[in-house]
Amino acid sequence: MEAKIIDKEIEAQIEAHKQKRTLEELINDIENLIASTRFGKDTTDYLNDLLLGFKNKVKYSFSCPISLDCFSVDDPAYTILTGDKVQTVISLKTKNEYERTKQTHDPITRYAILGYEPNIEIMASMKKTKKKLKLIETLIKEEIENPSELERMKEELFHLEDREKQEKAAADAYYFKSSNFFESGRRNIDYTKFVTGNKLDLSNQFILNEEVYFSIVPFLEKHREITILNLHGSHITSPGAVRALAKIRSLDSLDLSGSPIGDVGAQILAKNTILKSLNLSNCNINNAIPLAYNKNLKSLDLSYNFLQIGVEELAENTTLKKLNLCACSLVKEELEALAENTTLIYLDASRNKVKNEGAKILAKNKNLSTLILTFNEITEAGAKALAENTTLIRLGLSLNSIRSEGAAALAKHSHLEWLDVSMNNLGGSVAATALAQNTKLKVLNMFRTFLNSTGTEKLAKNENIRYLDVGGNNIGVAGAKALAQNNTLECLYICGESVVLPNIGVEGAKALAQNNTLTILGLDGNRIEVRKDRLFINVGTYENSAADYKEIEGLSEVEINRLSKAAETKNDHIEIWMEDIGREVEKAEIIQDIVGKNLTP
Repeated sequence: MEAKIIDKEIEAQIEAHKQKRTLEELINDIENLIASTRFGKDTTDYLNDLLLGFKNKVKYSFSCPISLDCFSVDDPAYTILTGDKVQTVISLKTKNEYERTKQTHDPITRYAILGYEPNIEIMASMKKTKKKLKLIETLIKEEIENPSELERMKEELFHLEDREKQEKAAADAYYFKSSNFFESGRRNIDYTKFVTGNKLDLSNQFILNEEVYFSIVPFLEKHREITILNLHGSHITSPGAVRALAKIRSLDSLDLSGSPIGDVGAQILAKNTILKSLNLSNCNINNAIPLAYNKNLKSLDLSYNFLQIGVEELAENTTLKKLNLCACSLVKEELEALAENTTLIYLDASRNKVKNEGAKILAKNKNLSTLILTFNEITEAGAKALAENTTLIRLGLSLNSIRSEGAAALAKHSHLEWLDVSMNNLGGSVAATALAQNTKLKVLNMFRTFLNSTGTEKLAKNENIRYLDVGGNNIGVAGAKALAQNNTLECLYICGESVVLPNIGVEGAKALAQNNTLTILGLDGNRIEVRKDRLFINVGTYENSAADYKEIEGLSEVEINRLSKAAETKNDHIEIWMEDIGREVEKAEIIQDIVGKNLTP
């Protein structure tokens, strides 16, 4: 059926249905609704659960993603029934879950429980939304190349032939009506709270497509000093919304990662001549050709997209400096094309199963300064080939199958400043001994590489490394003491994990606390038992501790946060788990500060 114009008589009916009812009438209406309507199993179960709660005259807590905590008392979906009635919350949505939960049965349920006749109220909502649709047409008509897109939007709101469309249209219409959406913007967000410097960070804020048109774009047009927009995880889908973003002239960096914009969205953004950095990770893109022809982008992230075509064209692009193709199902021919590129200086080809053959191919590229090949089934042969590329400054080989021989080959590299060989079985001391002799390395990640105390003692003698991660290795007290004697380390992680504890003990912790050059010390995951009156780790957040702060003079910051305040006292001891990293800075940013130059172009 199509939406009809509601006359005064029907409007009077609606008002009559809004009168409060007794609990018995409420139960009767729900039972009639179940009996007279063809609901799916989930909806029927949901309504039966409501009935059970009402019949028992209890304050109902819904099993679906709707709860009393989601709403304020002035929310239109919050209804309080007193006396012999019950307190209920029925809504088209939860505040942060609109559309995400896909609970298509909520609109009809809500109308029934609140005393509305569902079909009549749906049509009434449609009428009140009709004027808003005209506003949509006016504002975005020029943004839609294909007229069928606008027709599809109209159909979705007004064509109510089947139950699914009817329920979704009712949800949209009610939401638009109740929130005054188009005048004020969804949620009435003060975007200035999300601005830092020249960056607007709306990552992981579930953004409706319409919100892009009516609130985000106008805000950016007003604040043209904002040049970086982060919409990671916003789930934007509409080509019109993408086109609106693409037309903002003040942006030079845009992050739409996690939004399924597909090939259509990628093609729209490819026409932008202003953007310098574009992140389209995990966006359901299969065709990268349009993006390859963009001559303004310097940095492009297409990771976690199944790229069927376009990689070879990307390899021919002469303006890109940074390219992320992690988990893009790269094949040999595409790797060969990338190896011939002469302008890229940063390439991430992780998670593509390139193996030794692919590593050897990419090693031929003598222009790259950063190459990340995490989780690619690379062994010694691949590591040796990469070690021969002397232009590399940063190399990531985490989660491969490299052993001590491959690490020893990498240790001879004369220009590497940044090396990640974490999660490789490098053995106890052979690889560490070789790496300790490298005089260029500033950043070394050996997390969970089966390093032992002997190997740690060798590494501790290196006077160039400033960032070192040896977590997930049983380095023991001896290893911790050796590292404590190093006077060039600025950042040290000795974190434990579920499989291996570092076992540095109280003595190791005490020694590290006396180091006067460390500014960051990560010890989360270590179980360290200490006496109450001699706590050798900075636990300023631990209430009522009698820490001897003289023991930690010179230690600017210790990354020990959320200490267990429920620790049991036994024999004048406290068991403390070092958990979480307290410093609110990404490790990459720490490394960047230490190396003294950008990790990425």
